[in-house]
Amino acid sequence: MYKDMNVKRIIKFFGQFFSFLDRYKVLGAIIVGVVILVYFNRNSVIEIIRLRNEIHILQEEKANLYKQIREDSVYLQRLHSNNEVFEKYLREKFFYHQPNEDVYIIREQ
Repeated sequence: MYKDMNVKRIIKFFGQFFSFLDRYKVLGAIIVGVVILVYFNRNSVIEIIRLRNEIHILQEEKANLYKQIREDSVYLQRLHSNNEVFEKYLREKFFYHQPNEDVYIIREQ
């Protein structure tokens, strides 16, 4: 008896569901299409937004690297043109010293 009622409910539910789908075919197709485009497509809207954000971050990084290259090229040009700047660079970066000099390294903690 209970099984017959459950089966009747299930048949009734699916009958209503399919009649709903039969009436609103276009709306159902549009909803299914939108869901596929937004979530399941390789070029989904979510993927496009993520890629645009990544492109923006990479363009900022590119601009910063170009700025650093310009600054370094100016500094490199100064190193090649002026021996005093070159010697200062060697002393600061590589602890260069003359044979008769003592160098004391003070490190900050």
